[in-house]
Amino acid sequence: IFCDGLFDLIEAADSESIDFGEFVAAVTTYCFFEIPEVLKFCFFVFDRDKKGFITQEEMRLFVDAMHGNEMSTNVEFALDNLKYRKDGK
Repeated sequence: IFCDGLFDLIEAADSESIDFGEFVAAVTTYCFFEIPEVLKFCFFVFDRDKKGFITQEEMRLFVDAMHGNEMSTNVEFALDNLKYRKDGK
C-alpha cells in the first residue's frame, strides 16, 4: 500500500518498477517529511479514490495495514461502531 503511494508521489513513469533516480527521489522525499507531511502522505495513500475523505472501506484497509491479523477486540469494536453519513463520509 505504501509502495503504491510512493510510486504516485514520485509520479513514476512505470507503475511496475522504478529506476535508481526515482528510488533516490522517493526515499529522499519521504525521509525529509516532518510529522504533518507524514500524516498528509498517509491520507494520500489511503484516500484511494482521491475524493478528499476516507471511506469506510478505506478506513478498514488502513487499520488492516497497521494491525494485520492481530487486530484487538477494541479496534474491531471501534471500526464496527464508526458513524458515517449517508454520503459515506
